[in-house]
Amino acid sequence: MTNDERHPTDADTDNAAGHTGAHIAGKLAPRLTWSAVAGGPDQSGDANDRTFERHFPVGWYVGSYLLRFIEMDAAGNDDINGEFLAWENTIIVQAGSLDEAYGKIVSLAGRETIPYKGGMEAVPVQWMFEGVTELLPIYEPLEDGAESMWAKHDPVKLSELRRRTRSLIEIRARLSGETGA
Repeated sequence: MTNDERHPTDADTDNAAGHTGAHIAGKLAPRLTWSAVAGGPDQSGDANDRTFERHFPVGWYVGSYLLRFIEMDAAGNDDINGEFLAWENTIIVQAGSLDEAYGKIVSLAGRETIPYKGGMEAVPVQWMFEGVTELLPIYEPLEDGAESMWAKHDPVKLSELRRRTRSLIEIRARLSGETGA
């Protein structure tokens, strides 16, 4: 199968994955609006919108959600201009539809929002669920080498492309720093 047969064209993917620039992997994908994928602002339920229900071939989806960290007693936790530590987590879910996959991601993300006492001073803290940032069907069976996501990048200098890559040593160092190992 050629690359052209596997991946949608730019025109096909302009709306396929919302405003994020990520693209649906695998076979040619139907055009989706941002609202169809992520429950965006034009999700009116109107018969003319592009929201649809479709069975995707393998029943697996990859989705990301955003959490922000707060100290529960701190002022400004709802300040729209405030700055917060945030994590975007990407998970896979098995589901029979896009709607079911979205619901599972929201539910699983909700499990991460239980308040707890943080730090040496046992300060009440919580991760707040902000929403789903991405949801894409996976088109290939899950196995070594199965493509689950891809992204097209605008042309850049070769030096910039090479700066984006990481060696195994760099990946280990980053993971060690994150886990404290």
